Amino acid sequence: MDVEPEFIQQVSEALGFSASIGPDVIRRALRDAGLPDDRPTPADCARALPQLEARLSTYLTEEDARSRLERLRAFLAQLSGPSEAAQASQPHN
Repeated sequence: MDVEPEFIQQVSEALGFSASIGPDVIRRALRDAGLPDDRPTPADCARALPQLEARLSTYLTEEDARSRLERLRAFLAQLSGPSEAAQASQPHN
């Protein structure tokens, strides 16, 4: 069974996106971050947080966007462990 669509849907739900547009928004954010969008991992999604934040802030207030990103961070931390998710979300030089 392919779990990728289920994971993308879970990320979409954590961000409060509808099922019809959420997966596409997430895949575009992953591509914009230079990450694969076909089988993303929790670490990939954590690295794409700036791109996801930019997309959220286009449609939502800053406070609402921040709240949704915090929900996503908590969800990703549950999947990969807090230290891995925190490291993945840090900018790389």
